[in-house]
Amino acid sequence: MRAMSAALFDVEYPDAQARLRAFEPTPDEVCAAAAQLSNYYNDQHNRAMLTHEDDMSVDEVVAHYTESRERGDRLFLLEQDGGLVGDADFRHFDADSAEYAIMIGARNLQGRGLGRKFTTMLHAWAFRGLGLARVYVTILPANRPSLRLFEQLGYGPDNGPRARSLIDEESDVTLSVERPAFERQHGAMMDAVRFGLRK
Repeated sequence: MRAMSAALFDVEYPDAQARLRAFEPTPDEVCAAAAQLSNYYNDQHNRAMLTHEDDMSVDEVVAHYTESRERGDRLFLLEQDGGLVGDADFRHFDADSAEYAIMIGARNLQGRGLGRKFTTMLHAWAFRGLGLARVYVTILPANRPSLRLFEQLGYGPDNGPRARSLIDEESDVTLSVERPAFERQHGAMMDAVRFGLRK
């Protein structure tokens, strides 16, 4: 298991159209964002694309962030021009890999390339900052937008033991990408990403 630092990171991309920022939140920032995250998680469309079936209250969102962080997961809030638009995380770490998940929760912003940009930003941090060699995703078969997103990002099918150990349901689709392949496709954007410890 990769040791997790208590330090919190900021990841930014100087997009020409908007300021994009992903950051690991403090407990106070989680509390401030919890109501909006609860709304995003509980949106009927979003919930159908995610792995949970029940609504998440504000308190449950806070508990989720707290418990996930205690397990060593790395959770990020996603902002566009200072407004919260979703969240993402890396979980299930081993020596050189982790599982990734992202949600652009604002319905009016879905399908506009934000998921691709934030994912590239966070993979720059994971590959270059944490030194991961591979990242996995598990996706519900019905979640065609996510499948298209990760395929466009260079992910390919992975039915190996490590990938399949991450599933919630046997029908889940598992994909992964290695750092060299991701770098070849997205190196220019990754070079523009800036990340560092939060001050």
